[in-house]
Amino acid sequence: MGAGDYTPSASGRAKPITKAQLRKMQEDYARAEALSKEVLEQEKKEQEKVGREMNDLLGNIF
Repeated sequence: MGAGDYTPSASGRAKPITKAQLRKMQEDYARAEALSKEVLEQEKKEQEKVGREMNDLLGNIF
């Protein structure tokens, strides 16, 4: 970009978010946090299942 190029994002201050936008962001964040916890629990269960299967498989081999 040259010295005379217009950049609208840098030309002024950002508008503050509205209360509705803030509320939606908070709801989305809470939903994402709940999904994250659920995924972590499922991954833990899957790791335990795979670990048991590997132990069974190794027990059969040795």
